[in-house]
Amino acid sequence: MAASKPAASSKPTLTTHLLAGGAAGLAESLCCHPLDTIKVRMQLRNSRRSADPVPKSFLGVGRRIVQREGVLAL
Repeated sequence: MAASKPAASSKPTLTTHLLAGGAAGLAESLCCHPLDTIKVRMQLRNSRRSADPVPKSFLGVGRRIVQREGVLAL
């Protein structure tokens, strides 16, 4: 019986690192930035007297931002 060769481990190339970093940055921009925007709006809303006294949920604040300012505001 012939012994199988272990798989040769090759180092990732610069292109692989750049693509992985770009994908991570895109995912962070699409997920974390909108959540942070909503969180800050909720914090600011609680710190000042608001004209709209009804407290909004996390999704309600997000929906209101999209309605008033558009999706790119997130």
